[in-house]
Amino acid sequence: MSLGKILRDLGDEAGVQLHELTVLSETVDPFRLDTPRNHQIGRWLADQMQALGLLDRASPIHIRGIHYALVASGDLRRPDGAPYVNDDKSWLWLKAGASKAARWLGYVPFEKISDARNEEPIIRIHEPFDPELEVTLDTYLPDDDVMPEVEVSGFNARQKYRLVFWGEKTSLDDVLGPLANEFEADIYLPSGEVSDSMLHTMAHTGAMDGREMIVLVFADCDPAGYQMVVSIGHKLRAFKERFYPRLRFRVTSKTERRRTTTAPRRLTVGTTAMLRIKRHDRSAPRDN
Repeated sequence: MSLGKILRDLGDEAGVQLHELTVLSETVDPFRLDTPRNHQIGRWLADQMQALGLLDRASPIHIRGIHYALVASGDLRRPDGAPYVNDDKSWLWLKAGASKAARWLGYVPFEKISDARNEEPIIRIHEPFDPELEVTLDTYLPDDDVMPEVEVSGFNARQKYRLVFWGEKTSLDDVLGPLANEFEADIYLPSGEVSDSMLHTMAHTGAMDGREMIVLVFADCDPAGYQMVVSIGHKLRAFKERFYPRLRFRVTSKTERRRTTTAPRRLTVGTTAMLRIKRHDRSAPRDN
């Protein structure tokens, strides 16, 4: 079921208009992209990328690279008839419109396009340790019946949750990096805005893991910090509904409090989840 149909059905059931159910702006909210125009431009971009061989690449291509490839292809026109040239108008049309529509509507796989901004973000995915059992016996046995001794070491309890640390900036790595290692957590530190590519990596990793994913957001206590929590949670829900039905997640925040009069009270998120997730007992049985 498409995200647009999910939202329309919910609106019909609740008797409200779509704009009353829209969390982000209409142009970026994944649940509002299911329109005839967006399907048209999404298909157009997928066709162009296929013709240029960009969908056959082993590694993703940045949106800027797609832009230059489209420009270099020659006399190319967008679905609305406008020429696609190397200017801001064409670039913004691709970045904010066609590339989002193509991925969220399923015409281009998310992993084929990179939309990272500014410097490279920091992403470290925790890889669980796979222990091995080794039994060593001496070749000499005395006359008396002796049972061999088996010693097991290096077996640590598996964290009950898939923990994720999301920081507002890369400079948080000095503090969050050691904590992520200690608590066996994934860490995402973007260098700019929240990107769909990073959230796709998070959603895919969480869905494949199977455990409930707890996303702890570390951001400034200002309108941008509050909105970051909302954007992450809303887009993870979109990934769950559209691509990863097995994904289970919760998003909470630890914000640095600052005096502000503009932060919307309705977006305030509690921080008690951080306290409820205790450090796992390494002597506990392994969770299958």
